[in-house]
Amino acid sequence: MSFDASGEGAFLRPLKGKTSTFVVDSRRTNAALAKALLTEATPFFVLDIDALYSSSADNLLTGIPPEKLNTIVIRVPSPGSEIEPELASLFDGGSDVIIDSLNTLNHLLSLGDRNSRGRKLSFLVAGLSYAANQSGRMFIFSMYKRMTQTRAGRGRTLADLTDLTISVHSSNDGLRLKCERGTAWKGNSFSIPLGSAGPYRSAQRR
Repeated sequence: MSFDASGEGAFLRPLKGKTSTFVVDSRRTNAALAKALLTEATPFFVLDIDALYSSSADNLLTGIPPEKLNTIVIRVPSPGSEIEPELASLFDGGSDVIIDSLNTLNHLLSLGDRNSRGRKLSFLVAGLSYAANQSGRMFIFSMYKRMTQTRAGRGRTLADLTDLTISVHSSNDGLRLKCERGTAWKGNSFSIPLGSAGPYRSAQRR
């Protein structure tokens, strides 16, 4: 189902062909965002580094039609394994991609060689941005707010590596998204009310 009150796909359509970082303040907010993303009518490949999607699957996937469930692939890397071999899968296929989270990915890329961490992550995101631009796919990173000042080299923060930086604020009314860098929705903001079973339709009417 769509969250859009003015046309199908208004939540994710502006993110097509781009890489985006969604900055969240807590695991609860991240889970609500995950529910909102998975409910959209688009195939998703999820690189679930933090195991948020797999550990919350009962809640996240409840209410999603079976035909949509068949288009969602959640990949959890094996504990203790190197992350680099997993990254090639991000470029495969035609699905849109969610990487959770950018914080942990940055940490794992630094293991064994901290000096190359920034270069590895910058190269990966640049490659994903090119792939997004060429294919029209979207690549979405979640990132916890406590790490927003972590540097990725050349004076840039982790969130600066992607095409868009989007802040996510959660309240009893739902999620409020604001595009802090780059351009997405009309007015650069989008709202998703939360129902008893998670986010459903958008309240965006302005």
